[in-house]
Amino acid sequence: MIIIFTIKYDISTSNVIQWLRYFNQEVIRINGDDDIFKLELIKDEEILFRNTITNKIYNLLEAKSCWWRRNGISRSTFTNHQKENLIYNNHNLSSFIKGEGNILIEETEHLKEYIYLKVYERCKINIGKPLFNLNKLIVLDIAKENGLKVPKYKIITNTKQLDNFESISKAISNGIYKIIYNHSYYSYTEKLNLRKLKTKSVDVYPSIQMELIEKKLEIRSFFIEGNFFSMKLFKLFPIIK
Repeated sequence: MIIIFTIKYDISTSNVIQWLRYFNQEVIRINGDDDIFKLELIKDEEILFRNTITNKIYNLLEAKSCWWRRNGISRSTFTNHQKENLIYNNHNLSSFIKGEGNILIEETEHLKEYIYLKVYERCKINIGKPLFNLNKLIVLDIAKENGLKVPKYKIITNTKQLDNFESISKAISNGIYKIIYNHSYYSYTEKLNLRKLKTKSVDVYPSIQMELIEKKLEIRSFFIEGNFFSMKLFKLFPIIK
C-alpha cells in the first residue's frame, strides 16, 4: 500500500496515481481539502482511516511507502462539526473553538503530527518529509520504546470504541487555560464513567482514553545525555498560625 498526502485538484498527484495503478499498486490518496478519509481509531499498532465512500478501513501503518506531496490532514479529517458559538452561563466562550490558537486547532495539530511521525517512521520509502514537533503522544511512544512503563491508551472517535478498563481522558494538546470575564477556565484530567458513556453510540472529536494509574507519589524525571535525573514532588500545605 502507498499513501499520498496531497490536495484534491493536484494534477501531478493524479498522474502519478495513474501510473502506480497501471503497475497494480494500491494507492490511498488523502487530501487536505476534502473529507473522504476520516480517522477511525488509533491504538497499539494501528492508525485506522475509513474511506467514507467505500466504507473500507485502512491501517496507515501497513503502508510500504509515502509521498509527502502536500498537507493531507486537516481538521475535516477528524470531524465534520461546524463551528458554533459556545455560550455558558451567559458568557460567550467561543474563543475556545474559534479564532487563532483555539483548542481545536491545537488538538488537530498534535494529532496530525503524531500520525505523520508514525507513518514516516514505518514506511521504508519516503518521498519528502513531514514537519512535526514533540507532543504528548509522541513522548509516550518514545518512553515505551526505551523500556519505560506507560499507561495503556488509545484515540477514539466514537463512545462505542471505549475499552473496559478504569480510565481517564485529557487534552491531547496543552488544553485550555484562559480567563474570560474575570472567570478562569482550565481543562482538567477527568475520570471516565464508562457505564454511562458506552450506553449510546456517539461520535466525538478524536479523544484520548488512558488507563487510570492511582499514584502514591509523583516523580518528575529528566533524561539528559543518556541519564535519568529524578525528583520527588512534595505537596505544599499553608502554615497556619
